[in-house]
Amino acid sequence: MRLVIAMPSYGAVAVDCARSLAMLLFAIGHEPPEGLEWVGIETQSSSNLPELRHNLAVNALKKHNATHILWVDSDMAFPRDSLHRLLAHDLEIVGANYPRRQGQHISAATDLNRQPFKASSTGLEEAGVIGFGLLLTRIEVFDGEYDMPLFAHHDEHGYCTEDVAFCHKARARGHQIWVDHDLSREVRHIGTISLGHEHMEQAQ
Repeated sequence: MRLVIAMPSYGAVAVDCARSLAMLLFAIGHEPPEGLEWVGIETQSSSNLPELRHNLAVNALKKHNATHILWVDSDMAFPRDSLHRLLAHDLEIVGANYPRRQGQHISAATDLNRQPFKASSTGLEEAGVIGFGLLLTRIEVFDGEYDMPLFAHHDEHGYCTEDVAFCHKARARGHQIWVDHDLSREVRHIGTISLGHEHMEQAQ
């Protein structure tokens, strides 16, 4: 297994995110996941998030011959064992859920009926859509289409964020998306305040 940790940003990385990443790398070095041969970090900064994600995915394959990408947004805080827990599921697309920073802080991930997950959810559950804030993907979910945009702000459903558009396309091609609710409860989406599952409970 060859892993790229891909971090797009608008130019700054939150302190808690940098601390989380440092501790995750320490955990990888202290107890390497089974089969891990190499790990690297790819970062890029721009205001064009779809282009950032596309470039990071292309670099992961063509530059590093990666088998997996751990997507980490620069405004996320997470446990040091996050990678180990996501790899243990042995799934193509699996990640953590977290509150949106806008509006009522509802769940960024939705179920198969397009409904936001409840903060009380536990275990592993299939999702219709999940954010890329903390997400593990196998490289094959990109289906080798690296010469065309992998992410966009729209699809057949109309305007949407780039991670939602990617999830729609991935599911249409038969890929399943999963959310680890237990890990999600330990993840924070960093804004002007620190958001957790209690904010999603308040919005329900």
